[in-house]
Order: sequence, then C-alpha cells, then structure tokens
Amino acid sequence: VEDNPPDARLTQEHLSQASTGVQFDVTHTATLKDARQKLAEGPYDVVLLDLGLPDAVGLEALIQIDDLATGMPIVVLSGLRDEMLAVQAVRRGAQDYLVKGFGESGYLSRSILFALERKRSERYLSHLAHYDGLTNIPNRRLLYDRLGVAIAHARRSREHVALMFLELDRF
Repeated sequence: VEDNPPDARLTQEHLSQASTGVQFDVTHTATLKDARQKLAEGPYDVVLLDLGLPDAVGLEALIQIDDLATGMPIVVLSGLRDEMLAVQAVRRGAQDYLVKGFGESGYLSRSILFALERKRSERYLSHLAHYDGLTNIPNRRLLYDRLGVAIAHARRSREHVALMFLELDRF
C-alpha cells in the first residue's frame, strides 16, 4: 500500500531482484480504501504498508489494516527514520519497520520471509497453547479466552451469554 508511484516501482524492482529464490507477486494499491477492498477480495500472504497515505496517516493505517487482515504479517515501509514510531508500529502488530531507500534490495525480501515465518511460528505456538496435543481438542485456556471475549462483547452490547457444560462419563 503505497501512494507514491516511484516508491511502489522501486519496491517491485527490489523484490524482483531478490536473491532469496522466491518469486514475489505484488499487487499495488495507493490508498487504504483500495487495500481494504483488495484484502477482502482475495488471499494475500503479507501486507507492505506505507504509513503516509492520503486516507490514513501514521499508526491509524496500521491499525485499520491489522484489524482487517488479522493474522497476516504486516511490514511497514516508511520514509520516516523515527525509532519511536518504529517501536510503536511493532507493538501495534507490524512484523518489521523498514525505512525506504536504506539498505540493499535483499533486506526487503528477507524481511518479508522472516515476517511470514514469525507469523507461522506464532500460529503454531498459539495452537500448542490452546489445543490438547493428543486429541487436538480445544483446552481450558482457549475456553477461558473465548468466554472472556464473549462476556466482554455481551457487556458492550448489553446482551446475554449462555454456557452449556456437558460431562461425559467414561470418556
């Protein structure tokens, strides 16, 4: 998601010249609105996001994309060399924060591959934490998590939550 066409072309060139042995298929959008539409239409592996867009500036762009593309790695490509913004972006869900024009072309492709691997590892660890290793049945930790989310939602929307507990003898 990049509103500056020369920067978008440079990003595509960097990815096409990458020596990682991976072919990158890039879809370019110039606004957050277009990116939201593209993400809703089809599967994507990663989002490359500029934080200075015409319809969203700064972390607002990251927050909106992260809400829409839950679980998808996001790599921020910014023209700003701002360490505090970089830390805030990572805390808000970005996998990496790269400054445009710095580093060789391999940095971007490696960052993307590392972001994908980190997200895969996060999903695996989450699965191990929330499902029984033998039966692959959700465990109590996941029950408590989902129940907490349901109760919070019910409070916000002034609705009720029902919980049915079944005990199976000699299971």
